[in-house]
Amino acid sequence: PLRDWELQASVDGKEWDTLRVHTQDSALKGEYGTHSWEITSAKKAYRYFRVFVTAKAAFQLSIGGFELYGELRSDTDTNEA
Repeated sequence: PLRDWELQASVDGKEWDTLRVHTQDSALKGEYGTHSWEITSAKKAYRYFRVFVTAKAAFQLSIGGFELYGELRSDTDTNEA
């Protein structure tokens, strides 16, 4: 299972901020594992998100669904939360 990873976000797709770090997280255990995590560190609006795997062991990751909840902002909004 996926245990060591980071949820990262970016405004431009080039520079990434880490929103949440997972180390030896066993929440996604088992086939079709699901879980929810609260993000409290986001201080600005983001356009891009990625799961950045930090595990040293090679494995295959398959994501069947990925949902983010929050406030939708337009391009004209400021980037301040």
